[in-house]
Amino acid sequence: GHGMLFYLARFYDRAVEELTKALVLNPQHPFAPFYLGLAHLESGRYEEALTLVERSVELTGRAGFFIQGVGYVHATAGRKALAQGILAKIAEMAGKAYFSPVYMALIHFRLGEIDRGFEWLDKAFEAGDHWLEFIKVFPGFDSARSDPRYSALVDKLKLK
Repeated sequence: GHGMLFYLARFYDRAVEELTKALVLNPQHPFAPFYLGLAHLESGRYEEALTLVERSVELTGRAGFFIQGVGYVHATAGRKALAQGILAKIAEMAGKAYFSPVYMALIHFRLGEIDRGFEWLDKAFEAGDHWLEFIKVFPGFDSARSDPRYSALVDKLKLK
């Protein structure tokens, strides 16, 4: 609902407000704690972020989308070794089922590993991955937007 839209619009305080309400109404909904965690993350509240994103992992029986969120939180908090541990876990899971390369890119961008991030976005493009639609809106791509490879990818995706 609105909470996720506030998050994508970078109104993190409003997002926290709306998603907190959503979580109270529906404590079993995995996306409410996930995006609430990410909204806390952007405000520098790493512990709250981690607790909430880990809750979404448990609620979904350890679904990959939510596990990458844990790596994203660690990377944003500057916990490089923990983030790399999640990247290794994702690589292992990707051997058994399709895993969006966009998730990997996000973690690398947050680690400041821009070249690695773009390598994964190229893989996503080759795979026709639908998560690429989010590169225009998701805060995790902010650090890559000034890179010419970003504009080139947006052009290729014809998202303009």
